[in-house]
Amino acid sequence: MSDAALARGPAVSGQDVWGWKVAVYLFVSGMGAGVYAVGAGAERLGALDLARFALPLGPLLVGPATLFLIGDLGRPGGFLRAGRRPGTSWISRGVVVLTAFLAASVLHAACALLDGPAAARLALSIAGGALALLTMAYTGLLLGAVRPIPFWTTPVLPLLFVVSSLSTGAMAADLVAALAGRSGRVLAALRAADLALLAIEAGVLALYLGLGHATVASRAATALVVRGELASRFWGGVVAAGLAAPFAIQLGEVTGALPGGAWTLLSSACGLAGGLALRQVVVAGGVKSPLAAAGMLFTLPRHPRAWQA
Repeated sequence: MSDAALARGPAVSGQDVWGWKVAVYLFVSGMGAGVYAVGAGAERLGALDLARFALPLGPLLVGPATLFLIGDLGRPGGFLRAGRRPGTSWISRGVVVLTAFLAASVLHAACALLDGPAAARLALSIAGGALALLTMAYTGLLLGAVRPIPFWTTPVLPLLFVVSSLSTGAMAADLVAALAGRSGRVLAALRAADLALLAIEAGVLALYLGLGHATVASRAATALVVRGELASRFWGGVVAAGLAAPFAIQLGEVTGALPGGAWTLLSSACGLAGGLALRQVVVAGGVKSPLAAAGMLFTLPRHPRAWQA
């Protein structure tokens, strides 16, 4: 059976256990950790104006985003109790990581806004930066814990989400700055850095899809994304809106061919929409491992919710 046939056929289809709420959680929490990392980096480089509005955005995004994950799992009490057993599942580890990140980022943002001691800001920046990186990577590790879906178990997925989180975090900071009418050398440098992140993200995305040929299920998932039911969302939302459009606009801004202002707003809006589309495509494209018997393919039953495993 060809990959295209696998993507279209009834025997293999995308998973239906996790839906749009998980995709929104993955996007918003990753973006929140990314914009916090941008703020922490800006503070270390002396760009205090950027740091003071980027740092608070981290916890303001990650905190509410967690509610989408809790809502999709369906048992808030179980989610909260999971933090007592961090060795049992990625949901449990995630509770610890998210709680620690929220605590460190809130303290860091408050310290920066109140112009606290430099030593305290440095310590919180190091701790918060490490926890932000773990939060970004966790969005991929959470999916990778679902073993019957090989499309999610590759180590490239956490890397893809980390790079995308940094990129969308930079765009979120850019968007807020543009709406506030701010500009300057620091924000121009931020757009140049995001230009590099977009190029890296495109390469990692190509690697992620290129490695999706190890099993029947991963080949079917790749075909589903690239030329199956999810193809229009992938090519239109992820590639065109999320990567190509922001890259072209930011390249024009960096080289001076395009002014800022409205172009910055358009670039950031397209990039953020593409970041959400990326998570939606990855979540919807998860194909369960099939069992082969007598030349026929049978998909595995629904996998129990990962946090219950």
